[in-house]
Amino acid sequence: MSRFAFSLPFFIGSRFGKSRKKSGFVSFITLSSIIGIAIGVIALTVGLSAMNGFERELEERVLSVIPHGDVHTAYGRMNDYRSYGERMTEDPHILAYAPYVNVNALLDRKNEFKAMLIKGIVPEMETKVVSVGKFVADNALDTLVPGSGNIIIGSSIAEKYQIKKGDELHFMVSVNASAQKLSAPKVFTFKVSGFFHMSGQLDGMVSYIHMADAQKIFNLTDDQVDGISFKTDNFLASNQIIVKKAKELRQMVYVGSWMQTQGHLYSDIQLVRLVIYISLFIVICVACFNIVSSLMMILNDKKSSIAILVSMGARNKLIRHIFVTIGFINGSIGVAIGLAAGFILSWNLNAVFALIEKIMGRTILDKDLYFIDFIPSEVHLIDFVIVGAGALFICFISTLYPAFRTSGILPAVELSKGK
Repeated sequence: MSRFAFSLPFFIGSRFGKSRKKSGFVSFITLSSIIGIAIGVIALTVGLSAMNGFERELEERVLSVIPHGDVHTAYGRMNDYRSYGERMTEDPHILAYAPYVNVNALLDRKNEFKAMLIKGIVPEMETKVVSVGKFVADNALDTLVPGSGNIIIGSSIAEKYQIKKGDELHFMVSVNASAQKLSAPKVFTFKVSGFFHMSGQLDGMVSYIHMADAQKIFNLTDDQVDGISFKTDNFLASNQIIVKKAKELRQMVYVGSWMQTQGHLYSDIQLVRLVIYISLFIVICVACFNIVSSLMMILNDKKSSIAILVSMGARNKLIRHIFVTIGFINGSIGVAIGLAAGFILSWNLNAVFALIEKIMGRTILDKDLYFIDFIPSEVHLIDFVIVGAGALFICFISTLYPAFRTSGILPAVELSKGK
């Protein structure tokens, strides 16, 4: 009995759906609602997949070469960095540390000057904090040894200034400069031993030498550094983790994190994700209004049929179920088409945008401005579930008003009209 009660609204609703094909305008409204819902679902799923891809690339590219956090002293340079780093890593949430010495320099190349940050690192310690090694070609990090005078530069700098492996680069560094006075710069020469490529602005700003070579420039001892960078087990909470541990050591230090330098990228991604959710769900809601229009037209067209059903003993609940079923079927078709097409497009989003770029003859993302030069995509099934469930819920809500309007049909009045 319950199975019959469940299938009867579907059977009658499908009969109403077949008979309304005679009305071209009603069919057009129904088709437009299906297409509108499908387009909204496609746009929403593809947009969310793109945001997932940007978040993945942010973590794997930018955050792979930028430490989760760093600590440097309030005045002067940090002495005995090993002791401080070991005490900081006593916190189980801080996984590794690496010292660094920063050298602000001017590259003198073919009578052109380029401001650069040369970072002095200890490669075996740096690779435990960041994954810069995977962006460096030919294992060039192994060439950074104390006293070698080797340097690894970004690929965009090499391309712009036509720098090749083995070239000697001259840098001007103000060794004794301070906030109170300036000093004449000294010239230091380094030999290019490799290149790193990760796209974005870092390729044109940062170069790497061994920390011992950087210490030699400023006449520092082997335990004097500018600061220490850290890797934590939770990059979103890295600032809180490092600040908490630094307070326990009771030393005057400045604590920084990736949120201060690259946090705007993460915030922008989350903001765009929210905007996509809101705006495209509004698009789906607008498309669902067409369901209301089509059901109201069916209601006006089938008043006599509904009156016959009521006179045969059909209850208002059954009539409402019939109209809910008609609208829900139409919405489900649109949602199903949208999810399927959105899944296919999300998996091939990079290829689709590459084709668009080829047709337009220009790139959508400039690698010199953004940290990637392609449109990434990462499919999360939970996004498809949320979008599908949300769209179906909106479709269901859209059917309620026309369904409850059927209660106002009076069989005697409607049947008398047909005489």
